[in-house]
Amino acid sequence: MSALPTAMTVRCSQCGVAFGCDPLGDCWCKEESYRLPMPVSDAESCLCPKCLREAAEQMR
Repeated sequence: MSALPTAMTVRCSQCGVAFGCDPLGDCWCKEESYRLPMPVSDAESCLCPKCLREAAEQMR
C-alpha cells in the first residue's frame, strides 16, 4: 500500500476538471455533509465539488 501524498492537483474522474486535493490536511471534501468511497485504484481520482454534489443527489 502506498502512502497518501499531501496537497495536490487532481482531475475529476467524472468531468475532467482540475481541482485541489489535500487528503492529509484541510481538504474541501471534509466539509461536505455527504461522503462517497475513496477511489481504490491509481487510475481513478476523486470527484470535483460539483460532481460530488451531483452524485450525492442521485443517491438520495
